[in-house]
Amino acid sequence: MGIMISLSRHVCMADRMIRREIWQRKQGRRIGKSIIGIIGLGRIGTNVVRLLAPFAPEQILVNDILDKSVQIEHFMEQGLNITVVDKNEIYSRADIISLHVPLTHLTRNLIEATALAKFKQQTWLLNLARGGIVNEADLIQALEQ
Repeated sequence: MGIMISLSRHVCMADRMIRREIWQRKQGRRIGKSIIGIIGLGRIGTNVVRLLAPFAPEQILVNDILDKSVQIEHFMEQGLNITVVDKNEIYSRADIISLHVPLTHLTRNLIEATALAKFKQQTWLLNLARGGIVNEADLIQALEQ
């Protein structure tokens, strides 16, 4: 959550500027006005959704290989706009994508050139899982383009 807040509200940039005695107000995007994508709704992904609740994101898009309908219903009862979708919808719609999956043969290079091409230009990708989930060569190429 700290990383989501910091990135979306430009906290680190504002800190660097103020230390150089430059006051420049950067608004950023509120989490409450964002679409958050969560890939992997296990223990950690579920806790991230729980921590998102007070921020009331515009929508939370989730994807998991297991049926998580009980957790989803619980969050919906709390008033969260949460929807189970496929990964491609998360890639194309989310403002922030947070990864919470183990590194397996199914998840290695989960985020590669094809997936990255679907991201909106200002999407933040948070790999809070394992290194091999994001293909780093493809990520570098996407950032350079």
